[in-house]
Amino acid sequence: MKTYICLLRGSNVGRKNCLSMAELKSAMEGAGCMDVKTCINSENIIFRSSRDNLPFFCQNLIKDKFGLELTCQILSAEGLFRLAVPKWFNQDSDSKHNAIFTIHPWTARDVSERMPIIKLELERVAVVDEVLFWTCSKKNFSKTTYGKLALKSKGYAMTIV
Repeated sequence: MKTYICLLRGSNVGRKNCLSMAELKSAMEGAGCMDVKTCINSENIIFRSSRDNLPFFCQNLIKDKFGLELTCQILSAEGLFRLAVPKWFNQDSDSKHNAIFTIHPWTARDVSERMPIIKLELERVAVVDEVLFWTCSKKNFSKTTYGKLALKSKGYAMTIV
């Protein structure tokens, strides 16, 4: 049985698609997942499972139990631990660090190629596998290319620090 992280998109946004993390945890346990942990309304679930086709399983479980059609991305914990994280990432406590995970059909490379040019004096960005790593100083966040977009879109990022 392997450990996975499920990233949901589109739930608990404003008052739309409300999904109780406690009820989701219970539903996943009832469906055979083990050691299920949810982050309060963060759209992130950590669990262990031996199932195949986990994105299909998670999306169908949510649709059947809660009547919501959400998109999800499944990441293996093992795969995350093997990522070649840039050396500059998560090194400075006065900076904001985000690992941005995309959900199919988008890839991190797609997002990076479509983004406006970053401000090299304020931010750093790197694509590693299917993760976009982004760092900037906290004081300059609202001045950065990615920061402005995140503030507008309420971005889809798993904040590491």
